[in-house]
Amino acid sequence: MTYHLRSYLKLLIPLLMLGAFASSCYTSAGSRRGDASSKLSALLQLAVSPEHAEVYIDEEYSGKIAKWRDGVIPVSPGDHRIQIRADGHISERFDLHLNAREMLTLTVKLEPELTLPNDITPE
Repeated sequence: MTYHLRSYLKLLIPLLMLGAFASSCYTSAGSRRGDASSKLSALLQLAVSPEHAEVYIDEEYSGKIAKWRDGVIPVSPGDHRIQIRADGHISERFDLHLNAREMLTLTVKLEPELTLPNDITPE
């Protein structure tokens, strides 16, 4: 019986340590933008065109819009600067305030950049 208990503890202790490490990493990573399981987080839903657009939250790259299911991103309550960028398109920037437990939908269609034909030069 003692042998089984020692074997069990040899497995249990590393698993508990791994769980504690993983939860501390998750907490520190989730604190900037919020965390979906937190009761006090806010949700930002982005409906963006084109789909390959990149999202920056508070000047930090957050990924392409297709990364999030239904375009929903958990963020911490408070003020945020949202930037939407895509190659060949004019970028958009929004300063938003989100309250705890609030969900805000932001619909953005980036306009293509204008280019001059090669034979026309600006004056």
